[in-house]
Formats: sequence, structure tokens, C-alpha cells
Amino acid sequence: LVYGYKPAQVYEDTDNNTQTNPATNYFMDVLMPDNGESSWENQLTDLDSPLPIFIDEDYAFVLRSEDVILVDLQTGDYNNFANLNLKGEETANHVERVGNNYLITSPQNMLLLKSRGGKKYHKYYEPPGATFLQKFLMIASGIILDEVLNTEMETRYVYLDKDSLSRFGYSGGSIFMGAIETCKMKFKQTTEGKKYRYIYTGEPLGDHKGYSLAKINKETGEEEGRIWIDKQYPDYIIDFATETVYAKKSNNSIFAVR
Repeated sequence: LVYGYKPAQVYEDTDNNTQTNPATNYFMDVLMPDNGESSWENQLTDLDSPLPIFIDEDYAFVLRSEDVILVDLQTGDYNNFANLNLKGEETANHVERVGNNYLITSPQNMLLLKSRGGKKYHKYYEPPGATFLQKFLMIASGIILDEVLNTEMETRYVYLDKDSLSRFGYSGGSIFMGAIETCKMKFKQTTEGKKYRYIYTGEPLGDHKGYSLAKINKETGEEEGRIWIDKQYPDYIIDFATETVYAKKSNNSIFAVR
């Protein structure tokens, strides 16, 4: 089984301008070991990114950005198995077999698909985001740095030549816009276990608010415990042999939860 990327095709348009073919360049194929030639009539090229593949006997379970396709490895024929519809603008980055079902995950999503099609459950945990103070400081810093660089550009324009200005390579307001994008950033930290998945979240549980590590059973999708760490950047490890979580409480103490 070969899964790879073809270099983008470069060509000249009718005005002799160089263009790059924007078409998808990811492909999948099965090669015969004796001569290296394809055993399929055509390569599978209807792929949009190098996402995970799960081989299940004579079929390949192939993730794409929006859906999952089931590929017959004997012929190369495929059909749509399920639409993903993941939340939080996330893309699936892992697939595994759980019992007779397929578990598809992204940092904050868990989607269990039945082997014959259909969804068993879909779980999503909102990740911690930047606090109001962090957002304020990032935006304020972006405004200040933009003002400093704008002043630098004006100085160069007055006292130096235009070539020097072009080499400066600054686009006005770019740091401020970067700060805005940083404010949207989520702090994700998810850990995989054999039976459980541990997702760090900022979602409250009842009246309890703060940052916590949720323990989710992969087979059922049920939350079987939650550890409140109350730190935006948690410091913890998991002993997968015993499914015990060891978390740092302070500089000189830790606690364990099983």
C-alpha cells in the first residue's frame, strides 16, 4: 500500500504566466511486489490531505478532512462511510479499532462509528482558551509593536532610499492581526490510554468551574471521572498500566487519582 504526495504541477497559462495546479496531489495505490506496478486500474486521488489510514483486512479506512471513505484494497473502489462534522474547527488526526467499531479522534473530539455504518457517539470537550487579561495584553502588545514598526518605516522612508524600505518587509498592522489570531488559540492537551482517553477542558461540570482533565471510556463515550487541576498549562503524567494520573499540585507536591 502506497500513500503519498505528488509534486504540484507547474504550467504556463495562455499569457505565458507560470501557474501552479491547485488540484489535490495526495494519492493512494496498491503495488504488486514482483514488478512495482499498480494492481488497481486507477490510483485513488480523491484525497485532500495526508490523514491517518486504518487497515482492516481487505479494506482501508481512510480519513479525509470532512468524511471517511472505505477503500477496497483489491480493486481500489471506495464509498463514503461517514461524514465527520467535528466540532471546534478541528480535523481528525487518529483512528483506531475499539471492539467492533472505529474510534476517530482529534484533540477535543471523540467519534465512535459502528462497523456497519452509523454513529454510536460523538463527544466534544471545549478546550481552555486565553483569559481576558491574556487577550488584553496580547492585543495591547500588538498595537504597541505595530506603532513602533510604523515609526521605523517612516524614519527609513525619510532618511534612507526606497530599496531599504522594501527590504524592511513589514506590513502595517500585521502584528496586531497576529495578536487577534493568538487570542483565538486554544490550549489543548489530550492523552491516549488503552481503554480511556484523557481530555483537558475548560468546560464546567455542574457548579464546578475551572480547568479539568476528563477521563472518557473509549468504548462507551461515558465520562468516568474528572480531575480538577485549575491550571491553564497542566503538568501531569499517566501510568497506563494502572490508569493512574499523577498531577503536579505545587513545586514540592503531587497528587494521584485512579
